[in-house]
Amino acid sequence: MLYRGPIAPGPATSGGGNTSLEFNGLLGGANENGTTLVATLGGDVTLGADNITDRVRVELTSLTQAANIGNGDFTIEIWLRPRSSTYNQGPATTTGSGTAGGTSGNVFFDRDYLPSTSGIGFGLSLAGGRVTWWGGGRTVTGTTDIRDDQWHFVQVLRDATNGTITIRVDGTQEASDNQGSTYQGDWRYDPASPGTTGPATYSNPYMVFGAEKHDYDPGSTSSDNPSYHGYIADIRISNNLRSNSVPTSELTIDSNTVWASDIPNSSGTTLNDRSGNSANGVLELSSESFPKFSSLTPY
Repeated sequence: MLYRGPIAPGPATSGGGNTSLEFNGLLGGANENGTTLVATLGGDVTLGADNITDRVRVELTSLTQAANIGNGDFTIEIWLRPRSSTYNQGPATTTGSGTAGGTSGNVFFDRDYLPSTSGIGFGLSLAGGRVTWWGGGRTVTGTTDIRDDQWHFVQVLRDATNGTITIRVDGTQEASDNQGSTYQGDWRYDPASPGTTGPATYSNPYMVFGAEKHDYDPGSTSSDNPSYHGYIADIRISNNLRSNSVPTSELTIDSNTVWASDIPNSSGTTLNDRSGNSANGVLELSSESFPKFSSLTPY
């Protein structure tokens, strides 16, 4: 049976306009129309009847598109305000080989790929409330449970030169995993090679915020890939290694910015890209109209 808990935000600052997005991810091991979804051999679900919803999707149209990160260094920066463990129930994990510990967390960023191809798919989740990376055949997890309904600034860096994944939360480095060639190479999504064994053609060509992109077995407790519950604000993705600092105002745009959210100037079902690279996102709305624009802000 599908369960959605009540929306009960804790203390927060209101910006007086659209400054964040609220996600109310799936719980209960099924999608919203009650159908259990299990994708195998690159399988995919289709849009409609509330399948792939409650997320933001940014289409990756070419190998050379700026937002198609993976050919070199990158930094993903994002403000999160997760709900409690009642909603974000993904289990805790440890840093090590395999990606199941990361994909079992509540997914808030997904650049995965089906069928699995080593080094191409990667993403971010909350595993036991801790910021967690999966990709390159490994899981890397932080140390702080941030499921406290407060804002937290997250930075995840990939150093392609020495092969290191680093996680920072609120200005503190919580994990650094050096694996050399495991974290090197070209991880971009290639639209010309979508896969040959049941390609997930509907979701592969996208970068997704707020949920696992394929709805691959999206339960919240014992299943893989549960969705994220809470707020997301001010996302910036860069093609360099950003410094360790917590912003006090909207993240700046510079020549290294390849994608950035523009929530204050977005409306309807469009999330504008303020990087200048014109890769706007689309809000795929659930029957309850999530994700929703919100006035809650980390600033």
